[in-house]
Amino acid sequence: MFVFGSPEDIAKVYWENALAVPGPILPDCPIEEMSEEDLMYCLAYCRIAVVKALEEDSPGEDVLIILLSEFDRVFEVAVNSVDSFRAAFADNKHRYLGGYGLDNVNKYRALANMPPLAN
Repeated sequence: MFVFGSPEDIAKVYWENALAVPGPILPDCPIEEMSEEDLMYCLAYCRIAVVKALEEDSPGEDVLIILLSEFDRVFEVAVNSVDSFRAAFADNKHRYLGGYGLDNVNKYRALANMPPLAN
């Protein structure tokens, strides 16, 4: 995909394309007000947007930062409010966006209010 515009506009296109994938419709409300189920759907759509941008390798670093920041924001709310997701994360049943490097794992552990792993 080749899109012109500001990084925010381009990130919005990736988000809209992710939402166009067949699946549940998200409610029009802040993520803090979403049901547990909708939070998990929202997290999946955020992942789709980031992965698609990474696959295309063309949107630019600023766009990736915006998309990843949104994923992280939804992840933080979900992991701290959806018990089943938190349990799966604590049991290492989570696929880390960005890989399994210690810095990245500890970033997500911090978002989950869990202690970092030692080197």
